Amino acid sequence: MGYREAERQRSPDCAQGVSQAVAQLSAEIRGLASPLFLLLNEYLMEEKQDAELQAVLRSANLAELLE
Repeated sequence: MGYREAERQRSPDCAQGVSQAVAQLSAEIRGLASPLFLLLNEYLMEEKQDAELQAVLRSANLAELLE
């Protein structure tokens, strides 16, 4: 039996509370990250239309970033 399993058996209430807190925090992070991801994608799409940025990326052999 590993250390973590032994700890879970000694304090199941504590482990359950931690698991619930982790699940809640994970859900909150996903809820915040999704809108930020969408905003970032929109921003990047606008930046890809910038002629100066396009020229810089092409000159740096990074044209694949414009796709």
